[in-house]
Amino acid sequence: MTAAAARTIWQLNQDPAQYSAYVPDTEAGITLALQESGVEAVALPANGLAVLDQYSEDNVWTVEVWGPFLPVPTQSAITTAVDAVMMHIKKRPAHVNFFFGQENSRVRASLAQYGARLSRHTIWQMQAIPATMIKKEIQHYTAPLPADQQQQVLQLHRQFFTGDAVTDVSVERPLWVAWQDAQPVGYALAEVDIDHVGHLLYVAVAPAAQHQGWGQALMAVVWQDMQISGVNSVILVQSQQNAQVAGAVYQRLSFKQLKTLIAVTIQLA
Repeated sequence: MTAAAARTIWQLNQDPAQYSAYVPDTEAGITLALQESGVEAVALPANGLAVLDQYSEDNVWTVEVWGPFLPVPTQSAITTAVDAVMMHIKKRPAHVNFFFGQENSRVRASLAQYGARLSRHTIWQMQAIPATMIKKEIQHYTAPLPADQQQQVLQLHRQFFTGDAVTDVSVERPLWVAWQDAQPVGYALAEVDIDHVGHLLYVAVAPAAQHQGWGQALMAVVWQDMQISGVNSVILVQSQQNAQVAGAVYQRLSFKQLKTLIAVTIQLA
């Protein structure tokens, strides 16, 4: 089923009215993703199809939903498909996440009955950043930091975000840290997907170190190191919460605005 499902998902995901941002960009990438642990293609009514990526994160059962995809995406068919998706959630309570284009209004309407929490996100593509912006104090890591440094960076991360994402570091999930007087003043965490596309997951600068060029320096070194490693492009998501400040920075760096997406989170009891 994997090859046929990958072809169907890739084809239907080209339709702006059914687009899901969780889907890899290529058919080959979708095929590989469907083979990963916890990822399952689910047949739905009306010849529909969805993919559920289910995992535990910070002791919370989390589900990322691709789709639902339907040959004829009427409102009633999508509502039935969404109900069927919810029946395939393996554990409760769960956080169920959808991430789709703003044109996908039918899915948004079908999710309303579940008390969906919506937020708007802008997708940007990084452009070349002059290497002159890079500061020598920024270090690149492809393995977890020593325990004491990891704790320092984790404390900085939790000033802005929840969770412990900065402890999960590897070649496919590199971390950059800006150090000043043996203290982290900023960091960036990225991820390289199956299609060799880089995703800038987090960038943060300590409040006392802001407006000193650290944010731009971190993005410049991310861009440079990603290019050296053979990544095709680097994209990042600008959420509603940091829209004004982050958007101004990305425009100043001549990043390309690609699309606007809607993120939906549902809490199933």
